[in-house]
Amino acid sequence: MELHIDPHVHSALSDGTDAPRDLLLRAREVGLDVVGAVDHDTFDHWASFHEAHAELLAAGANPPAVLLGSEISTSVGLQPVHLLVYLPDPSRGHLRAVLQNVHDERLVRLQRMVENISTDYPITWAEVIAEVPGLTPGRPHLGDALVKKGYFATRSEAFDRVLGPHSPYYVSRPVVDTFEVVAAGLADGGVPVIAHPFAAKRGKRPLQADTVRDLARAGVAGIEVYHRELGAAPRDLALGLAEELGLFVSGGSDYHGRGKPNVLGENLMPSSSLEPILQRGATPLLGELPTRT
Repeated sequence: MELHIDPHVHSALSDGTDAPRDLLLRAREVGLDVVGAVDHDTFDHWASFHEAHAELLAAGANPPAVLLGSEISTSVGLQPVHLLVYLPDPSRGHLRAVLQNVHDERLVRLQRMVENISTDYPITWAEVIAEVPGLTPGRPHLGDALVKKGYFATRSEAFDRVLGPHSPYYVSRPVVDTFEVVAAGLADGGVPVIAHPFAAKRGKRPLQADTVRDLARAGVAGIEVYHRELGAAPRDLALGLAEELGLFVSGGSDYHGRGKPNVLGENLMPSSSLEPILQRGATPLLGELPTRT
């Protein structure tokens, strides 16, 4: 049976707009059997997905199973690498230690960007953090605050105009070394996967094929091939590397909700790729896989 698996979605607990419960309901509506909850640079969303899943089960709503993880922003030199780390055991502490340092540095960076932008688009730090009460804000939340004040129509427009690396207001973000995150993820029992490799819009220097080879030797297990930012040429390159290096093939929508064009379930992961994640991961899948034939 071929399952419908979208292993790359984000909730309002990082830079998405859907609460976990709403996201699970939406996933069920579009026919997904499994969703990957991979909010950025955190594991704080896990408890909320557990709660939402249990609530929907109790109500007879039949939510999809949840592949818990995190999308972590890293780099190899100037090459940006987003890692999806699935099913680690955060209590082991290796990834949490890495992420805490990154969070502290990124908060300072975002405050500097708010100061820069406010010279031409008056906005305060209080207005930004009001977008995510109790959570760590990021550029998407700054974008939402700018939209709320009427400066831009959508979050995407805010990124295109003032929040991207080309902008005079931009402050480079601190990132952690990719190999450090791979090692920490493996130490926590997680399964590292390279997200949207070779995407043209990301970073100053595109990811290199030899870097993927090095990361595979370091323990990366899979590579995301089916993603809206990968055209035919980068997709074929990723597929070729997966075959060469023995990586499983993934794909996902990178759904964030309102403000981004990504449609939940628009790209999926082959069912055969779920098995190695479940076999290697230290944390079990949240929920049960369907038994239909």
